[in-house]
Amino acid sequence: MALTPLFLALANATLSSAAVGEFEYSALNLNNTEIRDTLIDPDSGEFIALPALLNTPAFRARNRTTSTATLYQTADCEGDTWELRPLIGRSPLLARFRAVVFHY
Repeated sequence: MALTPLFLALANATLSSAAVGEFEYSALNLNNTEIRDTLIDPDSGEFIALPALLNTPAFRARNRTTSTATLYQTADCEGDTWELRPLIGRSPLLARFRAVVFHY
């Protein structure tokens, strides 16, 4: 019986794991000025529609997390995808994306 709480605690820790580190990306605001945003320790396994995006897709991503990041062309995670390696991944020059998911 004493192992049950420990098992549940470990299971919850695994389910709520995060990609450790920072994911940086750029977008253009309504004045066509580049803005940069950063996701810090984002949740793994969840699709994230990128904040700070109004009507333009993001570009120029750098994955400095411990997880692989998959970029998606649309906010509902459809269309073209790009994989960014952990810690050193950069998006291709012409990639435009609106969502990301991190794989642990």
